Amino acid sequence: MTDSYPAAIIPMFSLTVAISAIILSWIISSLLDHTDQLWPFVSFLQLFVPEGQVSTWQSLLCITFGTLSLWLWCSMAQHELKEKSAPQTAYLLVAIIRILVVATGYFQLLLFSVNSADNNQTHYNSTVRMFLSVKLILVTQIILSVRFLQLTRLHTAARIILLTQSSCGMMIFYYYNLVGNKSYNGEYPYRRAPGRAYYPYMYCAIGEWMMVSAFLVFTLLQALELRHFEIRLPEVVPINLSEQTITLTFERP
Repeated sequence: MTDSYPAAIIPMFSLTVAISAIILSWIISSLLDHTDQLWPFVSFLQLFVPEGQVSTWQSLLCITFGTLSLWLWCSMAQHELKEKSAPQTAYLLVAIIRILVVATGYFQLLLFSVNSADNNQTHYNSTVRMFLSVKLILVTQIILSVRFLQLTRLHTAARIILLTQSSCGMMIFYYYNLVGNKSYNGEYPYRRAPGRAYYPYMYCAIGEWMMVSAFLVFTLLQALELRHFEIRLPEVVPINLSEQTITLTFERP
């Protein structure tokens, strides 16, 4: 006997936790005037107490189930490749995606374990590397779906749109982060960016939101593609010790 569960429940849970963490942290941060209410940095939502603790713990759940969701997608792809007797090149692409999934999870963990107020450079580098890993996953999935998998054109087009959106968001984030730091004499404003540094940081926040929203839609896309699959877990059966006998024999030397 095995217990089966819908595979789509994993990415949907990750998506629900991520959205609730952002909304709850945004509300708390806005009420306490910890960040700009209209254009907040997503990174700013974990700077202060109490929203920082809420965002961090929920983000850890999102990382765990998000990584598992991508891993399940690879298992789904591998199952379909076996049915089609695909060449080894296709399996190599799946293996590359699995490596990128592990890298994405690692950079996410590093991202949320380092406060940008304490070490902004590490936080910034982790953000860039994490979203770069996601973009590489999107590129590999596009190649895999076009060449080997039977995904719909809509799903492939959605990946191309998400790749374009996240790439534009990263360029905006990178450029205006540099401009903002120069405008603020190299210091990192934790609350509202005053004066001439406000607009560069506002555009930088827009770039970050473009990347985050693309990642959320990407998680939703995984749920849609996993909806026809299920996870089967083996049943756990207790051991009946009374039926087990252990025979020990001793021989004289």
